[in-house]
Amino acid sequence: MGHWFCRGWFIFDPARPLPHVITTQEYVLGLITDDQGSPPDTLVSSGLEGGIELAQRAVIGGSGRHRHARGHVLQQTLGTNTTVLTGGTDPAPNFRFVFQF
Repeated sequence: MGHWFCRGWFIFDPARPLPHVITTQEYVLGLITDDQGSPPDTLVSSGLEGGIELAQRAVIGGSGRHRHARGHVLQQTLGTNTTVLTGGTDPAPNFRFVFQF
């Protein structure tokens, strides 16, 4: 179906409430292959997340079929899986994304 890339910053502070991460996420809708290193259809969102079950994120753009995309995406944490994140010991989360344009 595609690839999900997430980059951002942890904003941990004992005096600050959750959420504790601010990220930009890229949803590449298509497979990255030797013949196609950059699939044409993407969506991009930005927002706060981390430590909460449901986060509303801004859809800030896209490409290809989604080049005029704007709206928001709901990111729901469903649980975890057996993948361990690089540099950590905790299992990786499973998310559901519901886009609303």
